[in-house]
Amino acid sequence: MKNRLFYTISGWFFLCGIIAVSCKKNSDYNSTVSTDKTKPGAPSNIRVVNFKGGAYIIYDLPKTENTLYIQADYVINDSTGASRQTKTSYYTDTMVVEGFAAPKPYTVNLKAVTRANVASDPVSVTVNPDTPAYLTVANNLTLQPTFGGVNAHTLNPDAMGVTIAYLYDDPAQGKYVIREQKYFDALEINYSIRGFDTLPKRFGAYVSDWWGNKSPVKYATISPFFEVLLDKSKFSPYPLPSDIPTQGSFPVKNIWDNSATTFWHYQYSPVVATTKPYVITFGIGQLARLSRFIYNQRQFAYWGDGNVESFSIWGTANDAPRDAVLPESAPEGTIMGDWVNLANFNFPLPPSGSATSSPTAADIQWWNDGVNFEMPVNIPKVKYLRMSVSKTWGNRPGDYIAELTFYGGN
Repeated sequence: MKNRLFYTISGWFFLCGIIAVSCKKNSDYNSTVSTDKTKPGAPSNIRVVNFKGGAYIIYDLPKTENTLYIQADYVINDSTGASRQTKTSYYTDTMVVEGFAAPKPYTVNLKAVTRANVASDPVSVTVNPDTPAYLTVANNLTLQPTFGGVNAHTLNPDAMGVTIAYLYDDPAQGKYVIREQKYFDALEINYSIRGFDTLPKRFGAYVSDWWGNKSPVKYATISPFFEVLLDKSKFSPYPLPSDIPTQGSFPVKNIWDNSATTFWHYQYSPVVATTKPYVITFGIGQLARLSRFIYNQRQFAYWGDGNVESFSIWGTANDAPRDAVLPESAPEGTIMGDWVNLANFNFPLPPSGSATSSPTAADIQWWNDGVNFEMPVNIPKVKYLRMSVSKTWGNRPGDYIAELTFYGGN
């Protein structure tokens, strides 16, 4: 009993000791970082390496022992007066300054700051950034008519994130208004806004970046093309020898029967050997230039099984096109015999950002409603189409398609 009491009392004092030490450590942690008010030296031996829209500034740290960070203050846009402040730890000798609006000289003021929040005298350095991405995208931008609207096409060589604002001279408001804004980070940007008749209209577009820089507006007067829903009653199967075999109870005609719950299915009984790409061919019964299409995948195994992940649309204007073994992948515009690759596509990931294995209810509804795909502008007119699938979500030895609804015009 005495031993138990001794251990209990000893344990209690030991615990109190831990608490006391812990409290002391916390107190030390929350105390002033430094009481040394000595002004530090400034960064020295400064070098600059410019890049698009910014620069790397390399320097020697001051000898002051309690230096905490290096701070840079600089104006990024002379027109708006927008400025930035960047800080880097004393553990590094390189700072990145970015967000500059133009390819011109800018002054950056550097100073060292100590743990006592004492700053050194500033030292000025000049950076001369190369042309920022948003201006490159704006310089490449062209506006051209498309079905029911205007198409903006441009190149983004560094795949930097930019936003394009589409403007429309709205007669009801008597001024240009933003009709749509869209973010892009692709190497090539090709996007259309629609909903207009065929009368001439004035449009504009400008490009902006993460830091609020905006390019000059590019204007154009556009007469949109007339867009119609292609008449599915004119569609017909056109099987070719290199097409993937079809399961008899799930024929190709199911993909234009105006029902997203019926579908075409590759042959699975009896099992046949298949090789990529998985191709089906059909006629559209008219000569038309496609503008876009709505793709309904099978309402089953969402983002899985034989539902399509990557595919291409090939076409021809020939009256009786011959077979051609299509490559698994090819650039747009590639010609194989009578057939030309009109466009390559990837089916989008769940809009919610959820994993493909666990889509939300909203993701599933989005899938069931059908997904709109834009065709490139100025592709040739066609009479026959081939859908060529290079990858399914579940890596199945074949695929299935519920419904394809095409729009376009003459």
